Amino acid sequence: MSGLVRIIILGMLLYLARHLFQKFQQNRLEQAEKKRSEAKKKVESEKTVRCDHCGIYIPADEAIVDGEKHYCSLEHKEQHIRGNDQ
Repeated sequence: MSGLVRIIILGMLLYLARHLFQKFQQNRLEQAEKKRSEAKKKVESEKTVRCDHCGIYIPADEAIVDGEKHYCSLEHKEQHIRGNDQ
C-alpha cells in the first residue's frame, strides 16, 4: 500500500508543480503585455501635430481638433475659421 501512496503523492506534487509553473508563465505574459501597453501609450503621447493657423507643432493629445484640422488653442481655431469666412 505504501507504493500506491507514494505514487499518489508524487502525482499530486507533479500536478502542483505544473499548476505553479503555468501561473508563473501567465503572470510573466501579463506583465510583458502591460509593459508593451505602457510603451505604446508613451509613444502615442509623444506624437505631434501642426497647428493649421500658426504652424507650430504641439503634442497631439493637447491639440484642439476640428475634423482633420488641429489647433494649438481655441483662439487660433476661431481666427482660422474667421479668416476662411472672409
